[in-house]
Amino acid sequence: MLDRYILRRFLVIFIVVNAVFAGAVVFYALAEVLIAFKRKDLRTLLDYTLSLSVYVFFYALPISVFVSSSILLRRLFSKKLDLIIQSFGASPLRALRSLFVFVSLLVFTNLLLSLNFYPSVKKTLFQIEKEYKKRQEYESLILRDFWFRLEEDGARRFVNFKLVDLSEGTIYGAMLIEVKDGRIVRLIKSAEGVWHKNDMLLRSALVEDFTLGSREVKDMGFPMVDIREVRGIGDKAEHLSMADLITLYTATKEIGLNAHIYLYEMVNRLTVAFFPLLSTCISLGLLMGYRSFKLPSLHFLFMVFYFLMVVNFQRLMAERFGINPFYSLAFALPLVALSLKSLYDLGKGFRV
Repeated sequence: MLDRYILRRFLVIFIVVNAVFAGAVVFYALAEVLIAFKRKDLRTLLDYTLSLSVYVFFYALPISVFVSSSILLRRLFSKKLDLIIQSFGASPLRALRSLFVFVSLLVFTNLLLSLNFYPSVKKTLFQIEKEYKKRQEYESLILRDFWFRLEEDGARRFVNFKLVDLSEGTIYGAMLIEVKDGRIVRLIKSAEGVWHKNDMLLRSALVEDFTLGSREVKDMGFPMVDIREVRGIGDKAEHLSMADLITLYTATKEIGLNAHIYLYEMVNRLTVAFFPLLSTCISLGLLMGYRSFKLPSLHFLFMVFYFLMVVNFQRLMAERFGINPFYSLAFALPLVALSLKSLYDLGKGFRV
């Protein structure tokens, strides 16, 4: 009975809070399309709004859960229901059990969607902004550090470019990894090349064929997509599916390149997906302990700031120094410890 009451109240508040967020996203998207986009049709607005709404829901989930929990507990505190529940011997953890179950289900769902769905949404959002935003008309002539994935005759080719000048058709820092049956069969690296329409030429490319055990330097030509259509096709690491990230991590590690940039992206998706559960545990412990909202809100803001610092430190370690990003998870241990302490306090109860 208590579980259903708490969960029903929380769900109503949670839906309303996210509806407010969605309204703000729609207003922002409408203003952005009308002011900053070259193309202003209904299809562009709908695609941009939908992608942006999903993106905001994913990253704003800790905030929406905290706001919803605060409103719910404010109503409980005003009626002294929390004190009545504890006076009958039920701990706050028992009273809020259904809320924890719901947030855990949200986290698990987010984790599954992080494998492929959320990256594809980010890619769609990136493509729309790159293609239609006025301020990116000049920027879109230059592409930096992006990936293509090609499949031909049962082999998968991952092609990376450090920089491509679309106006001149020049390529700098190209690398092609060919994978077949889960193993690298060929690696091609070139400092520069040219890309004209559907043809790409890599000059003085280092070609390593692992099946033949050969290694040579020569000019290499490849059929590619038309360079005039390439702006919305290339992928960044954050746009790749988890399966592609694992393939690239294994491949680049095997050939001695910095594989930690792909490991960072995998670790980042896990940490972002689980953060709402940690923040909920800590916030509910503070809200129930203080029975007020000012100090818990300040604690929550500091917690979000600290989490963002940990995530950025992960990226810095992986991209700049080539250090395993798992090491940076040690800085997240205080959040884990605080969440466990909050669960203990909620289970023990507070003085009535």
